[in-house]
Amino acid sequence: MKLSSLLSNQMHRACRYKQGIFIAAAALLCCTGCRKNIDTISLGEWIKELDEQSGISAYSQKEPYYSNVSPDNAYYSAVQAAVEWQVLDPSDTFEPDIPLTKEWAAMTLTNLTGEDTEGTAVVNDLSGSAFPEEIKKAVDSGLMETDAASYFHPKQIIERDEAKQLIAKAVLSINHRTFENKEPEIEWKESGSTIEETPIAFDERTLSGSFSSEKQFKKNDILHWHLNNKDYCYAVDKVNIDHNRQNVQCRKISFDEDADALKVQGSDDLDFSKALVQIDNHQIVQQSAAFVHGDPYLTSMKQQRLQKEFSIGDFNVVLETSGSSILAKASRTMSYGTVISAAAVLNHVHINYAWDSKKYDLKNAYFKIEFDSEEDLSVKNEKGKTLYGDFSKIDSSDFLPSLKNLYQTKNDAQETTLKLCQLTVPLPNAPVLNITMNLELSLSTTGKAELILTQENGIGFETRNGVMRLIKENKGKADATIQATTKILAGIRFGLGLLNGTLMDAGIHAGAEGVVKATVHLYDSQGEMTSVSTDLPGDVAENCAEGNDNVLVCTDVNAHWVLNASVNSSASLAGKFGISKVFELLGEDNAPFIPGLNHHFENGHAVDQCTRKSRRFLPTADGITAAKHICLKKYSFAVKTGSISQIEIEALPDGYTEDDLVYESSNTDAADVDQAGCVHGRSQGSAVITVKTKDGKHTIHCNIIVPAE
Repeated sequence: MKLSSLLSNQMHRACRYKQGIFIAAAALLCCTGCRKNIDTISLGEWIKELDEQSGISAYSQKEPYYSNVSPDNAYYSAVQAAVEWQVLDPSDTFEPDIPLTKEWAAMTLTNLTGEDTEGTAVVNDLSGSAFPEEIKKAVDSGLMETDAASYFHPKQIIERDEAKQLIAKAVLSINHRTFENKEPEIEWKESGSTIEETPIAFDERTLSGSFSSEKQFKKNDILHWHLNNKDYCYAVDKVNIDHNRQNVQCRKISFDEDADALKVQGSDDLDFSKALVQIDNHQIVQQSAAFVHGDPYLTSMKQQRLQKEFSIGDFNVVLETSGSSILAKASRTMSYGTVISAAAVLNHVHINYAWDSKKYDLKNAYFKIEFDSEEDLSVKNEKGKTLYGDFSKIDSSDFLPSLKNLYQTKNDAQETTLKLCQLTVPLPNAPVLNITMNLELSLSTTGKAELILTQENGIGFETRNGVMRLIKENKGKADATIQATTKILAGIRFGLGLLNGTLMDAGIHAGAEGVVKATVHLYDSQGEMTSVSTDLPGDVAENCAEGNDNVLVCTDVNAHWVLNASVNSSASLAGKFGISKVFELLGEDNAPFIPGLNHHFENGHAVDQCTRKSRRFLPTADGITAAKHICLKKYSFAVKTGSISQIEIEALPDGYTEDDLVYESSNTDAADVDQAGCVHGRSQGSAVITVKTKDGKHTIHCNIIVPAE
């Protein structure tokens, strides 16, 4: 196209766009008058939301692409990143504060998805639009639609909810790209030739071998052969002719040094039954091949299963692979009786990949791993109640010092990372390609916990002209009981390998962390309470306080998901191109674990707030006897929904009988009380029952918890 024609087209596009601004503003005024409840979204908000949902955040140029979107503008970072991902074109006038219209949505969405085909849709009202081709592409791809008369209404303002639905639709598309399986295309440097030749003998440890002298090799030639269902490819380093043989010293291929261009693409489900499993210097206890009959962890049945049992330190590890599943279980019994059992499970691993590089320029790349995972952790100690002795009779003032001294010498706190294995899985549709997977398990626990975490994961990245966006998808479910600070993380890293190198990789650390803080309420002989926060594990404090009416323990649980991701390590070719980043995706601030778990707990039951109070009473002997205050046999207990429990009086002030008492509940929705002192459980929650004499001179409180069914 001639320069004059190009300039003319850009001028017409700019004029149509400016006309569109006035039309959009007029439409907004009309809507304001006739539909007061319309919730619009501005162009700036649209670009920011589109960037966040699609994983676009990086930009290199600091100078604003638009003079009206300066660095102090709220949309500056989003706009800069959108321009470099080619969602926005700096030649178009951009007004961040005007409302989003359908033509702007069509233009930015087609640019996001990278639609590069010519639009063919029939749209009858494109003459006044600044983006006619983009509108046709949006309709062709199914991202947007025309009405029954094939009108698009380019200037129509889009409401916020519809805008978010359009973004979700586009992101779903780009995060689930699929690629046809093709043989890798490698363009080697001119200094060498590619030769297909099977060696007479070859030592993989020294990379030396002997070949027939029929084909003459020279330095930097690329040798390739296929033997025993495996592909081999090396570069020639030295050649020595010996009669009818060539003795060749080879070296591993470095694609950034030996290749000028490389293109690969494909899509595969990983078959772990064909994986090569490597275990680093761990003592093998048992190894076998069997058939799966119904392990609840493994989803692939009636396929050959590899099982390895080995030791990592004091942990016994069992690793099983079968078809689309891999299971690693680790367990140990600690010195003081704590039994730790943990498991990491991966199911249905699917990869999509594409790579297009020329010399030192990575044009485009795509790498996404989808898989289901499960992380389980069980920490139990049946000796917990007897390990530290009998604390039921100890004076409340001595409880914490005595228990801390014992805990320092007798505890099974554990923090470790188990590097379990590395697997190499060949890709059947491209024999020179493989997927490597490294699996590790990180554990940290101070006491009793039960966690079962199931997650659907999608992690990866896409590059366009050297700019990267992150692909991240995660859905999780959890079932947990946490009585002590606990963490379990599965570390999983996948790499796309080509011959002897790694093109690109992506990994996650996924799991959960729960922090439990214990508070011990100590009562003196007058019923006055002192509350002390302690770093003792909650389960230890609760077990030892059991049976001691003058020591009550509360715990506060804060549990959350953990998901950290990284793409392209320094060992990968993409990392050498500078396409790498580390992301913290889920944590304490944005991913609470189980809503019902993050609570204040008393006697193992969740309550809205602490109900422990000073008693203001004098404990007395058994039976209802005379005392200075009203005395109860129990000052807190649980009542199930639909059940009835009696508040038992142990002593009364001189001159009073049970007929002189009045009972009141602070929360009748949870538990109410009749005038005979019978507490009725109504629904989950807590209540404080006030017991007082009719003359109001004496009062005591009883804490009631109604647990969830």
